[in-house]
Amino acid sequence: MNAQNIASTLSDLVSRELSNKEPSPVTSQERQMAEYLADTVKLMVSGQKVDYDEKTTIDFAGFTDEEDSEGEEQHEEEEVDEDWTNKELVLEKYDLKSFSEDFMRQVIDFVDQAGPGSKHGRSWKAIHHRFRTIPNRHYIPQFRKYLEHHGTKRQKTQNLDELLYKKLIDAREKSLAVHDLDIQRWGLRIAREIKLEEFRASHGWLENFKARHRLASHKITNFLSHHQVANRDAIEKSKQDFLKEYHKISSHFKPSETLNTDQTGVEKELHSSRTITFIGEKKTFGAVQSKNATTHSYTLQPTISLDGKLLATIYLCLQEPGDKLCII
Repeated sequence: MNAQNIASTLSDLVSRELSNKEPSPVTSQERQMAEYLADTVKLMVSGQKVDYDEKTTIDFAGFTDEEDSEGEEQHEEEEVDEDWTNKELVLEKYDLKSFSEDFMRQVIDFVDQAGPGSKHGRSWKAIHHRFRTIPNRHYIPQFRKYLEHHGTKRQKTQNLDELLYKKLIDAREKSLAVHDLDIQRWGLRIAREIKLEEFRASHGWLENFKARHRLASHKITNFLSHHQVANRDAIEKSKQDFLKEYHKISSHFKPSETLNTDQTGVEKELHSSRTITFIGEKKTFGAVQSKNATTHSYTLQPTISLDGKLLATIYLCLQEPGDKLCII
């Protein structure tokens, strides 16, 4: 596929079908959306398979998916690009594949640790006496060149992993839903920022990243509004204060006088029901624009007493245009 053709066709479609608004300065959110679309096109053009019914993004609301982790389709076998082999340095003349990176580093450390009286480093005789598997002295500069180049790429790869993991933690702390495509898109963006050339957010790299950090797709069990996410500490303190007050005064009331009420309703807002998160997590949270809209269009509100009796009266609450609830 030709990325230029895709971009040109997309521009024509947008101009023809969504041209009812006047031109305006580009906002940061609009630029972020454009970067997301560009990354998505890049993934598709590179030949990777994108399953739209399983992927979504956390940056913009209005998308939904129903991921099935158990029946996930097997992707084509791809090369794992987590730790590349530097093909330019593995020359036919110098078969560096025969030597491990640790061995090369030991050799270079030995060469560089020559005595204070040495002007040219250790002699080849001393080196070969210590490391007899090295065929000749010309391997030494090749070892050094390999370590310098490969070490830089390895460090950048580690930096990418750390930055991506930090971004993932930040997203989950905000209860944002994360999917495979999000991780791949973040990886490509970070690779550009740290100038990590040749990086491809392949399926193999993605699976290694998820396995290394114990990540898996979970069904979201609890939804939080953005207001709740931002005020989680205050909500926790309010809960603890309520429990203290309850235990202080509950002995003054009969079980039949202690009531608990809750609501059940119908969804109004479409939302993602799964996210990639940490294995072993007891509760999996997901942030939505309106928590009420994910569970309510109207609500039935039954009440039960502490002695286990259901009250006869059930409240039916309807959402009004002015965001007020009336009781019928």
